[in-house]
Amino acid sequence: MAVDHGCHPFIQDLAALEEEKKNLKANLDESENRNTKLELAKRALEGDIQRTKLVLNDKDTEIAVSVNHVSILSNMCRLSKDN
Repeated sequence: MAVDHGCHPFIQDLAALEEEKKNLKANLDESENRNTKLELAKRALEGDIQRTKLVLNDKDTEIAVSVNHVSILSNMCRLSKDN
């Protein structure tokens, strides 16, 4: 009868499973790191969007005030021509 000097198949399967578990854990860690970086980038972009909206709102207000001033000056010019 031949003697099997190799590992028992169960031990080999267990070692393979442990290696797969190790690889999966590494992939999970890598994915979580990537997700964290993307979430931080997303938040930074959302902050940029909010700041841009505030600037646009300020510009809209400035435009509205300028249009109002132009309208007042236009009316004043019209009135002075009439006199």
